[in-house]
Amino acid sequence: MTPVYWYLDAQRERRGPFERDEIVGFIRNGVIVRDTLIWDSSLNEWRAAAALPDFSVLFGGSVPPSGASAPPQMPPLPLEGGPLGFARPGALTADLPVWGLFWRGFVRSLGFLFIVPAPWAAAFFFRFLCSRVALPNGARLSFAGRAGDIWYIHVAIAVLALVGRFERVLDNSHHHAAIGAQLFFILIATPVSLILQTYVMRWFCSKLRSADGGLNITFEGNVFGLLGWTVLMVLSFATIIGWAWVLKATYRWMCRSVRGTHRFEFTATGWDILWRHVAAFFMCIFIIPIPWVIRWLTNWWISKISVVV
Repeated sequence: MTPVYWYLDAQRERRGPFERDEIVGFIRNGVIVRDTLIWDSSLNEWRAAAALPDFSVLFGGSVPPSGASAPPQMPPLPLEGGPLGFARPGALTADLPVWGLFWRGFVRSLGFLFIVPAPWAAAFFFRFLCSRVALPNGARLSFAGRAGDIWYIHVAIAVLALVGRFERVLDNSHHHAAIGAQLFFILIATPVSLILQTYVMRWFCSKLRSADGGLNITFEGNVFGLLGWTVLMVLSFATIIGWAWVLKATYRWMCRSVRGTHRFEFTATGWDILWRHVAAFFMCIFIIPIPWVIRWLTNWWISKISVVV
């Protein structure tokens, strides 16, 4: 995993997490000087910026002593994850605007429809979405991911979606060809798509930031877990309403697969999911309420993700 760093500002406040390139930018802009204390998960103490091999060359001259003590009353740092004391239990909050969410979601869909813009559409949408969500302590989230990070993953997902649309066209026109396309979609395209989605979730979590600098998480779920929940979801449709409970369990698994400075839990029930989506379906029949329905459901889903201690 890419190393992340925290530093102590002039007021002895912890700032982070930041990637190496961001710290380099702070050094070049004078925000971080040679005796600024920096910490990452490989260290068991705060150290001066100029004493760290990753940054010492940027300062030139002599290197200060190899270690530096933490400031007075600073709590001990863990060997993994980020600094202690940032996580506060409670639900996430969201204040997504109706039209802002609708047109950005539309742009994201167009990006994946035309395949090539998919990486930019995904990063663009995630930046907006995260900027409207806050942790229980009020700290706003942000998204540091860029289109070029895993562009090939997004393009591959868009291509597989196109394959799915092609399979449906064949199903309506060429029976024998449709059988082969369906087998390809079930045996190859679907598992590959789930593998790609796992990488997207890992990328998303690793690029999440918070205004208080305390968020540093990773997604540790694997493709076999996601595949199992997907198969169970398909089977659950035979029960008409069972999909809502499978969806609840899937999101709970996803939340519990997040590791780092914060732990998360999905708190909705199957009935919560079922009646809201049935209501949303009937409201969307009238077309006009669609943007408001999308906002209502998205805000609700986010509010059902809680930070736990």
